[in-house]
Amino acid sequence: MQTLKPVSELVSSSWNIYKNDFKKLTRILAWYLIFTAGFIILSIVKLKFKVSSVTEILLSLALIVSNFICIPALLEYISSGQKISVSQTFKQSKPKIWPFVWTGFLSGLIALGGFSLLIIPGIYLSVCFSFSQYLVISEKKSGVQALWESTKLIKNQWFAVFLRIAIYTLGIWALVSIVGWLDKATNTQGYLANIMTFVISFFSPLFMLYFYQIYKNLRSINKSENIKVPAKIKVWYTSLAIIGTVAIVVLVVVSKILTSNTIVNRNALSGDEIQNQYKQYLNSVIAEQALKTTTPLSTD
Repeated sequence: MQTLKPVSELVSSSWNIYKNDFKKLTRILAWYLIFTAGFIILSIVKLKFKVSSVTEILLSLALIVSNFICIPALLEYISSGQKISVSQTFKQSKPKIWPFVWTGFLSGLIALGGFSLLIIPGIYLSVCFSFSQYLVISEKKSGVQALWESTKLIKNQWFAVFLRIAIYTLGIWALVSIVGWLDKATNTQGYLANIMTFVISFFSPLFMLYFYQIYKNLRSINKSENIKVPAKIKVWYTSLAIIGTVAIVVLVVVSKILTSNTIVNRNALSGDEIQNQYKQYLNSVIAEQALKTTTPLSTD
């Protein structure tokens, strides 16, 4: 049985492509990077000034939309072997945006349903679906078909894929954790963490290149097939998607209840404070009156 390339080789090949095509990769992500920078600047400004909620909402929407447009374009450029122009990249990826978004949403929903069933099924499915969006761009699959073919793609390689994803993810997590610790230790009020977030966004192409190298390696081991999704798999996916939807609803309801309880507690606390202040005022008035009544009259 063929084995996957080691992490060092995957990182090295990804880095070489990233380094050689940095300008084009950055141009493709331009709007995403601009709105990310705007969001970070806004979060810094909020530390000292009041910011309109409308501004936050509009900037958040702009960031989401730019993500939906730029990331599929970036994958289109990577899957082409870096052989097309930036304008061609956006033109070719445009009809794939909705399938890309839908497949990502569906995979997240089903994985959430798996996490709701004692966590382990969620981890298993998350790894199985890792390359579903790559299949959307590279092979024009979408939805359940892309999820199932991604699962079949890592057949007999699940643990090897899991290790490669885990090692890379843990490396990034460790870096972010160190920066977060330094941010608190130096009391920079989030400035250092925000700068790190922006720097990491520049490395988004490198992360995607790394995953694409794994995807290509897997495809060389398991040849392309038009695999029909079994009926029982569709039932499982549907059931897990429903569980995932219920989990989201429950989380929203619980968060709202907790938020409302917090507000009530805060209001109750404020009421207690007012009552205590009123008692202190009454006590001071009573003490003052008592003092007046006990003061000796003048003998003049």
